Amino acid sequence: MTITLINPNNVTQMGDFFGTGIPYMPITLAYAAAVIRKSGHPLSVIDAFGEAATTKRREDGFIIQGLTPAEVTERIPADTSLILIHAGHVVEHRAIIEIIKSIRRRTHTPIAIIENSQAVTAYSLIKAKDEFFEANADFLIVGEPEHTVLELIERLGEKNPRFEGI
Repeated sequence: MTITLINPNNVTQMGDFFGTGIPYMPITLAYAAAVIRKSGHPLSVIDAFGEAATTKRREDGFIIQGLTPAEVTERIPADTSLILIHAGHVVEHRAIIEIIKSIRRRTHTPIAIIENSQAVTAYSLIKAKDEFFEANADFLIVGEPEHTVLELIERLGEKNPRFEGI
């Protein structure tokens, strides 16, 4: 049961040179990775920004740095049983939605979105839930993800999992 974690692209709003486009360390994603690794589950990490930081494309008033959604999708190991995507900053929202849609064109592996609870530039997944579910994400993990991620992994391994309250 490989768990794949995805750090999305770095996104800059064109003309905003002081607020967006600053690369932040995905601390919340790192916490989740540490807990998953400690629990003994195989782990794969895709850093959509870091793996191609000098590659840029322009889309609707934004500069997106890093891998394309298709390149992210191609890097997901075939034995992945859960995909966790870090929703770090509101400016990245559209890039995250495009990554989800790209993944869905290739696989039905469950996708969980992890909320960034560590930064003032973060955003509430609850307020964006409709867009995530319309893009075919399966789960939203709000708040600190460490225990919830492990519970989700355990329940996905059950024959008839129930997901009330997680």
